[in-house]
Amino acid sequence: MINILWPKHVPITSEDSIAEQRRMLLEDQLRKSGRVPIQVNINMDSIMPFSEIADLLEVEVHRWRIIHLLTSDRRSVNPTLRTRVAQFFARPLPCLRCLHVGNVCLEDDQWNPAGMFVRVEAPSLHTLSCHTYLVLPLSNYYLRYLSITSINLDNLQPPLDRLRLEFRQLVELRITGCNPGAFLAACSTPNLVKLIVNAETLSYTHPHTLSHYLHLRELQWDDRGPDPAFSMLLPRCPNLTRFANYIVGGKTRFRKPPETIHPP
Repeated sequence: MINILWPKHVPITSEDSIAEQRRMLLEDQLRKSGRVPIQVNINMDSIMPFSEIADLLEVEVHRWRIIHLLTSDRRSVNPTLRTRVAQFFARPLPCLRCLHVGNVCLEDDQWNPAGMFVRVEAPSLHTLSCHTYLVLPLSNYYLRYLSITSINLDNLQPPLDRLRLEFRQLVELRITGCNPGAFLAACSTPNLVKLIVNAETLSYTHPHTLSHYLHLRELQWDDRGPDPAFSMLLPRCPNLTRFANYIVGGKTRFRKPPETIHPP
């Protein structure tokens, strides 16, 4: 697999030749790689020009196997880069197996409170993680791992309860900073084995309905107090073999015990 990281440091001889040398380097990589699948890593924070390689990458979109959209600060996303990445998602991605969408902004209004739902034509997608946007393939048949983070599910457009999400092959689901009850009630996961929930808040209402999770073996649900979704879910997991009221491997919060007063 050829790994393409952008922006990438390229030795240059003059400022005028920066763009051209980047393009030549990528052309050489793509030519030598033949039909080898491509991993594309794009740093959305970069202010460097992207147009000189975007066209080359689009030509090879049928070879994209892994896509990582990386960012550390949504406010600094390059508008031109944002537009090109949105165009990438509008293209069929037949070879794509893994997609990671970080805390990026793919729309003009970066502070729009409404949730955003993005569909991608990636029929072979196996692993998916998304932040801020709910990004899902048109066909979920091969999807086995899904992680969603900080997505405004309550204001999603179209509404979550109208999506009728079916994840027949999904084995592991992670929900972080989202309304777990709303998402679990909206999707079918008959073969789910592992569920990890770190809701980060207790401000969610009781879900209307939940499925039975006959194959669920492991449940991690961060305990922040009584949670209506958790209370409704637990009796529907008859074959659960492992449970933790914290996120395994994460930072465990311990409440400081009251000081002991010793008699004089």
